[in-house]
Amino acid sequence: MTLFRRSRVHKLELKRDVDELIRALEDKDWTIRSEAAIALGEIGDSRAEQYLISHLHDENSNVRRADAMALSKLKSHSAVDAMVSCLDDGDSTVRQTIVMALGDIADPRAEEALIACLEDENSNVRRMAAISLSKLGDSGVVDKLVLALENPNEYFSVRETAADALGEMGSCAVDSLISCLKYNDDFVCYSAALALGNTGDTRAVDPLVSCLGSPNWRVRCNAVKALGTFKSSSIVEPIKYCLDDSHALVRLQAAETLEELRSKGVDVSY
Repeated sequence: MTLFRRSRVHKLELKRDVDELIRALEDKDWTIRSEAAIALGEIGDSRAEQYLISHLHDENSNVRRADAMALSKLKSHSAVDAMVSCLDDGDSTVRQTIVMALGDIADPRAEEALIACLEDENSNVRRMAAISLSKLGDSGVVDKLVLALENPNEYFSVRETAADALGEMGSCAVDSLISCLKYNDDFVCYSAALALGNTGDTRAVDPLVSCLGSPNWRVRCNAVKALGTFKSSSIVEPIKYCLDDSHALVRLQAAETLEELRSKGVDVSY
């Protein structure tokens, strides 16, 4: 019976019958409520917003996640306050989904709440908070993400995600990432090196070249990889030097980076 009824939800989605799908949000079967929410998100009709918002407190966590995902699809700014109020949900997967949705909506009103989520008890929520904060594009969150990257008591996965988020923020994070290259923690240094390549800001080139002399091979390897994102003949000679590096992976990365530069039209003749 449930499979039959779920099939009906799919047919309603194909027909784009928003009114019937909204009614399905009240179904006694949580799978139907969940499928209806997802369908409404896919259709993208703003008429569904208030109904989805009202179900963010559904008794079933799967439905709560589906509602948050649907509101994310709708880019529902009107849902932001309600979603923020749900960040104390007892299910960490619901909190993670809401944090993800807030990042997709990218409403600055969520910034303070997302910063607070960097301290959530669940590491997946903290990781998603870092990603979502980068999507807001506010330079004011850079320091918070740097603290997450530099925190020696944090999981590596969260710290790495914080570095990636800083890289995605582009030029506004460059100065902070350059400072991280001097941090007394190899993990911070090689994560920052890789992130600098993602910023696309040429201010990162000279500091990355300096990293090629690091005693840590991971820092050197990531610096070489990051330099490959810049289309510049000035980085060719420093990378060629790494072809004789003491570590095989650095030598391999140097060869791959030179080939990448060649494909971009940079003269890498030996």
